Amino acid sequence: MKIGFDAKRFFHNNSGLGNYSRSLVHSLLHYYPDNDYFLYTPSYKLDSKTIFINDFTNTIVKTPSNIFTKTFKNSWRSLRMAAQVRKDHIDLYHGLSHELPYNIQRSNAKSIVTIHDLIFMRYPQYYNFFDRKIYKKKFQYSCDVSDKIIAVSAQTKNDIVEFLNGDANKIEVIPPSIHSSFTKEISEAEKNSVKNKYNLPSEFLLYVSTVEPRKNLVTLIKATHQLKSDIPLVVVGKHTHYIDNVNAIIENENPENKFIFIENAHLIDLPAIYSLATLFIYPSLFEGFGLPVVEAMFCKTPVITSNTSCLPEAGGDAALYINPENSEEMSSAISTLLNDSTLRNAMVAKGTIHAQQFTEENTAHKMASLYKSVYGR
Repeated sequence: MKIGFDAKRFFHNNSGLGNYSRSLVHSLLHYYPDNDYFLYTPSYKLDSKTIFINDFTNTIVKTPSNIFTKTFKNSWRSLRMAAQVRKDHIDLYHGLSHELPYNIQRSNAKSIVTIHDLIFMRYPQYYNFFDRKIYKKKFQYSCDVSDKIIAVSAQTKNDIVEFLNGDANKIEVIPPSIHSSFTKEISEAEKNSVKNKYNLPSEFLLYVSTVEPRKNLVTLIKATHQLKSDIPLVVVGKHTHYIDNVNAIIENENPENKFIFIENAHLIDLPAIYSLATLFIYPSLFEGFGLPVVEAMFCKTPVITSNTSCLPEAGGDAALYINPENSEEMSSAISTLLNDSTLRNAMVAKGTIHAQQFTEENTAHKMASLYKSVYGR
């Protein structure tokens, strides 16, 4: 089968959508090498995250080929891609990040789109008016014309039905997979190297996510203020303007507590950072899936997360759930785990089992089965 992917974020996004794209493509290349995989992108440059495609001979990267499309790259990706897909005789085209090209149904290829979340509709206050309108139009079109929709969680499936009037029978729930680096055993030497690299303390609480309002770091900082412990909080993630709110809370309410901010941690270092942490806390208000919860479990770190949206799907029976808007409840949960090693060990054991659902191998098999059923040959 010839399978095409919208690979813009595969090459150009360093976080969620990019990680999803790279992990999926890597798993399919590894477990289903008989297919040919076409990666369509306006431009690209290989780096440490994408160089793996050079290990496979069945991967073809496609970029704009003439003066017009090279000049208007976004036009090529959105408006002219169907013609390119038809020219390349693609059997199935997968939009990895919410979008399908205009007129994809005229390309002769079957089409699938992955919808990660509809947070811009649930929390419109976090998005400007024009972005919301553009997203709504693109998402709606993709759901309407695709042969199949992949939702990364049951929560996202329900949102597609509710907000986009999607056909529930057309939606398949396939959670994202964990990057293979999280499934490998981490040596003590690796942990010590990462600990020294980022100057990490011997014990710490861990938060991994973009520092933005929906991720709810302010409430976590308030919760740490209420703790009868001086264990520091390590915050790993890209900063947005929300960091000003975070710094104000720290200055006004938590001057005695220690906070360590790491904005540019390398992906290959994250498993060791998770492994070194005493607890992982993920207090997000709403997620499409919440992959950091599973990442922490793979690294044998107990998890506290929100009882909202899809996060109970991500954590299963292995996490401790709290109301993310209640700092006292959050603080109490942290305190409970810090003082109960038996409970921590039990959660680690459950988490190790639960996390196995989200390996690249499992996701690849589910995706390949769906591709085969949609292609129909």
